[in-house]
Amino acid sequence: MTTSRYAVFLFLVAGALSTADHACAQEREDGRTPESEVRDLRLAGFLEWVLPVVGHVYAGDASAGVTPNLVFGGTFAVAVIARQKDLQSRELKWRTLFVASTLTALGCKIWAISSAVATAKRTNELLEKRPATRNPGIQLSVTPAGRFAMGVVVRF
Repeated sequence: MTTSRYAVFLFLVAGALSTADHACAQEREDGRTPESEVRDLRLAGFLEWVLPVVGHVYAGDASAGVTPNLVFGGTFAVAVIARQKDLQSRELKWRTLFVASTLTALGCKIWAISSAVATAKRTNELLEKRPATRNPGIQLSVTPAGRFAMGVVVRF
């Protein structure tokens, strides 16, 4: 890549990353959010229950799902180890640890699911408040087909 092409490429990427909101090539005339962007709360909760952190990714904030799922994974691992020790030794301390860690893991799973639903709800509220007119500049977007698109928004 020549220096001028490299400079143009960096300019486009920097411009795309510096824009605050999301752009799409096809905006609705009435300024409302397209139905394809609205997050379903039940789907976010279900995805979080089946595959940890995926519900948060769908809801729009994967970082919010890391903490509850790390705690869930840790307590689940403790429960598995305590159960193996309990089956081997039949001591009360291992059974107590198993029950406590199992209940904690269940609580963490509920925390993760409710966090995914709350994240989806927050994302939907932000989408409703988003202005109908986009800020001018170069903006990146993901099409409904899952492809990246780049566009230039100009306000007259």
